[in-house]
Amino acid sequence: MRHAFVMLVVLLCSASGWGQKYVFDVYSHVVEKMYDIKVTRPEGFEELVEDSYPIQFYVGENGGFVYPVSLVSEDKNCLLLYPFFNYWPGIKGNAYSDLKASLGMDTWDITIPLDTARYVKIFTQGELVDCCNADTLTVYRMKLPKGFEYKEKYSAYVGILIWKSGHASGIMKMVLTEEGCKHADDYLKCFLGSMRYSDEAPALPSLKKIKKLRKRIDSRIRRLDQADKDKIRGSLDFIFPVGMFRDTFERHCPE
Repeated sequence: MRHAFVMLVVLLCSASGWGQKYVFDVYSHVVEKMYDIKVTRPEGFEELVEDSYPIQFYVGENGGFVYPVSLVSEDKNCLLLYPFFNYWPGIKGNAYSDLKASLGMDTWDITIPLDTARYVKIFTQGELVDCCNADTLTVYRMKLPKGFEYKEKYSAYVGILIWKSGHASGIMKMVLTEEGCKHADDYLKCFLGSMRYSDEAPALPSLKKIKKLRKRIDSRIRRLDQADKDKIRGSLDFIFPVGMFRDTFERHCPE
């Protein structure tokens, strides 16, 4: 009886973990079909299956965002929080808000001065830009405030805003332990190398295409239990333009 109970617990945990592992495959499929951005799993990383999706990550008081899926390095010193690619308005303001939150400033007070040059680097050419075929990368490295360490051991993060003219943009993070900070540059190259924009800007997806893609996702996850299905659907919702900006998008997108 005890053996049967143990086997049941293992089976349930395995099923849940398998469902979360499936998120990355579905995520990469959706991003490529919707926005013509190819996303591949970087070598040496695997899904962070112990977290539920979407992942909420806070950089300080009143500062945070959600991410559809995360990968963890083999040494457990780096987490890659993949972005909700979308047609985000005013994406550069996200870096400003993150910095203020991590420095303990009021993120809503626009009168507070902040020397962004001290923390932010903008890349428009070079290896990092070339590996993901972007136009611009905004990169900023910060320590997490006391009390906001992720899982009590990840004490720093690197924020990355990825942008290419005519394409969807992304807000993503690398979360690091103290040891991981020593290899942040290597992790960053690996992260950016796992996604690549197409050369030509894709056509704005039609509502018909979005509905068709949603049905295809439902078909791919049909064997999962309802809880895992809901997690995957919820995790990917902001990737669809009809999610957060439904009214704005539907006025401009083709039928």
